[in-house]
Amino acid sequence: MPQLSSPPLPQIVQRDLPEWARRIAFALATAGAIAWLALLVPAARHSVVNILSGFSGRGFDPVRAGSIDWMLLGYALGGLGAFWVARAAFAKNFSPRFAAQDDNQRDNTERFLWFGTLAITGIYAAVAVWFCSLSDALWDDEFLTISTISRTWGEVLKIQAADVHPPLYFLLLKGWTLAAGDSAFALKLFSVFPAVLTMALLAVFLRREFSVRTAFVFVLCFAAAANNLHYLKEVRMYSWAAFFVAMSVPCIWKILQNNNRRRWWLALLLCMEGAALTHYYAGAAAALIGALFLAFAFFRRKQNPGLLVKTLSFGVVAFLVYLPWLPTLLATFTRSNGSFWIPPLTLSSTISCVLGFFWTGGLFLTEFFALVSIFVLISFLIRKHSDVKEQLAVGALVAVGALVALTILISVVSHPILVSRYFIPISPLLWFGMAVAGSTIANRRLFVAFCAILGWLAFATLFFAYRYERDEGREHRLFVTWLEANLKPEDVLVFPSSKSGHETRSIVHRFRKNVYLAEAKNKTMGGFGDAFFTMYGPNSISLKEMSSLEKFGTRAAYVFKMLEGDSFPDLDERFPELGARFCGKFGWGGGGFPAYKFHLYHVPSAAALAQFIENRTIEK
Repeated sequence: MPQLSSPPLPQIVQRDLPEWARRIAFALATAGAIAWLALLVPAARHSVVNILSGFSGRGFDPVRAGSIDWMLLGYALGGLGAFWVARAAFAKNFSPRFAAQDDNQRDNTERFLWFGTLAITGIYAAVAVWFCSLSDALWDDEFLTISTISRTWGEVLKIQAADVHPPLYFLLLKGWTLAAGDSAFALKLFSVFPAVLTMALLAVFLRREFSVRTAFVFVLCFAAAANNLHYLKEVRMYSWAAFFVAMSVPCIWKILQNNNRRRWWLALLLCMEGAALTHYYAGAAAALIGALFLAFAFFRRKQNPGLLVKTLSFGVVAFLVYLPWLPTLLATFTRSNGSFWIPPLTLSSTISCVLGFFWTGGLFLTEFFALVSIFVLISFLIRKHSDVKEQLAVGALVAVGALVALTILISVVSHPILVSRYFIPISPLLWFGMAVAGSTIANRRLFVAFCAILGWLAFATLFFAYRYERDEGREHRLFVTWLEANLKPEDVLVFPSSKSGHETRSIVHRFRKNVYLAEAKNKTMGGFGDAFFTMYGPNSISLKEMSSLEKFGTRAAYVFKMLEGDSFPDLDERFPELGARFCGKFGWGGGGFPAYKFHLYHVPSAAALAQFIENRTIEK
């Protein structure tokens, strides 16, 4: 395989930071570390076991109210300080060239690393599928997805044109349900496929084109990121968006090796258009990748003038393909301006969103993962990169940083659009860059220690995820089992629409023959029109539209009142005239809700039922 070369990079990239800049940065970082310790020590009452496991309750929250922003700033500056200290101590252990010189040697170490790569990928895939089978609980966004794909193909396009997400995922999912059905397991499994494929295909690509060390570090980073594992089983588009973005990396690499291969240009076009039509953040990432690719081709125009022409032509074609959806994108951005569900940007929310890349399920381990990553990435980025493989990794990292910076800028200048889970589509680019950076650690012991840390983080992530899914699944199964034993097809289910949560979505999707009553209509939701139908299904009836309950005759009803606390009112004692009977308390995700059974003929009117489920005095 011929080794690609590239022209020298600008001088500012080749040389390290000047001495005066390093001294200022070290002073600021030291001050940040001192501030961090000053806030950490008063709250460091957690046990060593909790610290090692990464589960520390409230974590290292400051004891003084209002000091959270200062603590987070201290974290950032303290991490910078740790980097400069470690950089001075271990700079010689980072190879100035890509550490893949032993790629052709099939020694025991490489065989062990490849076996570990396959084992981690297999375990990750098995755990993801198993999590899908633990529970069919759904949350609001997942039920919106199910409501969308229950419409016709044309209505799906219309709904998503008025929503904040493009339509490709919903169209693919609707097609999947025609073959696999629409059970909760089948719907969640559709999101697992692209996540596992992303992990496996990139691992194979990195082993063949880079090194087995790079593949091993990549799967460790991918497994250590809890957001990937949590959202890959949701009935949402994040894993598919990440798949399309990730697959653009092998396509670009193959084009760089031989830009006359049309199939790789076509594959890149499909990946970028797929990303742009699955999630708008993924589309922005695809646009940034395309811009960086064009810049690379421009700097290499003397060595390969054909690459620049083909890249420009590719950009024009990609723009024309996306052009029909561009007005919808602009309308979505305009519509989300102003009153929207995303909260205003603060220093705390910004750092929390960025830390979402490194979330492991525990606060301490998340911060540790972030600091280790910062050290490795900065040590990799500040030196010269003459190898095209390293330049590709730098481009991926620049795309991630540029998208995060652009999102923050828009949130400050225009309106908030910063959401942690929206960065999931670009996370494979971060782990690709992290894998290349980690594989350049020339010191064998330091590389082993680095992999051991990532392995520890991956194990902790899987452990936290297992514990969470196990508890959530057990509580939800108890609730569903009780309903299956007691609920009859003619029974009516009553929910206070302002307080009903995940239990509503799961029941509506599982028990579709029952009638659902709710206290009031929700607000309109884009292409859905009135969101009442979307939330409660086709058998839903709004109490505002009913004057009496005579049509239900002697049918029994169950009411579920979502409560945030552990205490709940004894409705059977407060309203004996309704004949309500307490059936038990259920709930998951930190909340609980009691269940009551009564007969609708006891309720004088629909307004009285609304007062009853809102725990207000019934007007005779």
